[in-house]
Order: sequence, then C-alpha cells, then structure tokens
Amino acid sequence: MIVIAYGSDFIRNTYDALAASDIGTYLNADHSVSLKPNLVEPGPASNGAVTHPEVVEGIILYLRDFGVKRIKIIESSWVGDSTKRAFKFCNYEGLSQKYDIPLIDLKSDSFTTHKHSGYEIKVCDEALNTDFLINIPVLKAHCQT
Repeated sequence: MIVIAYGSDFIRNTYDALAASDIGTYLNADHSVSLKPNLVEPGPASNGAVTHPEVVEGIILYLRDFGVKRIKIIESSWVGDSTKRAFKFCNYEGLSQKYDIPLIDLKSDSFTTHKHSGYEIKVCDEALNTDFLINIPVLKAHCQT
C-alpha cells in the first residue's frame, strides 16, 4: 500500500498517512514500539540529513491514539559523531520530555551476533527486544549507506 500526504504540516501529514495505511493490522496496543529515526549528525532537518522531529511526533500521536503506551526512540549517529548531541540539537530531547518517551543511544547498547550463510552481523539488543520497529529514514547517498 502506498499512501501520499501533501502539505507542510509534517505532524498532521504523518498522522494522516498512518491512519490511511494498513499499519493497524500489524500493530497491537500492547506492543512495545521502537522508533528509529535517522540522526546521522547534529544538524537541522531542513538540510535533509536527519529525520524531521515533526514526522516522529506524528507517529507518536498516531501510536498513542491507537493505544500504544510503550514507545522508545532508538538511534546511533554515524561514526565519529555523538548521538546524544544529535538528540539535543535535533529536538528529540524535547519530544522525549513532551511525551515521556525514552531516548536510547544505540552506541551504548549491547548487541547479539547473528550468523547467516557465512556472514555475521551484530544487531543492537534494543532493536531485537521490541515488538514493533518503525524505521524512519531519510533518503540519501553517502559513504556510510
């Protein structure tokens, strides 16, 4: 399903897009939900490198109206930068305080190693221990994609 929302009200557009989607068929109010924005660095969302906090706020409002109470924001900035600085600069600390949602810096998280077809990948335990993960990327191309 593809849902398109137009306009400059990122909170309303995001909420409306989720409401028009089929996400409710996968969600359960009892789920723990982790939101994974893209905060590659502390910078303004208008530059296109980080997820607009208003988009995440629209998701939070939708989830709350759906009955989901256990919501976290999880992220790890790119190599050499501080996730905590990005949380602060990009106003995710404000979202955390406004909605009483924890911010989890995945750089400090434990991980589990998974093996498949001869490859190993380390996956953060916060991502593994959530019932529902919503990835909120920003389209881009750079050396770490």
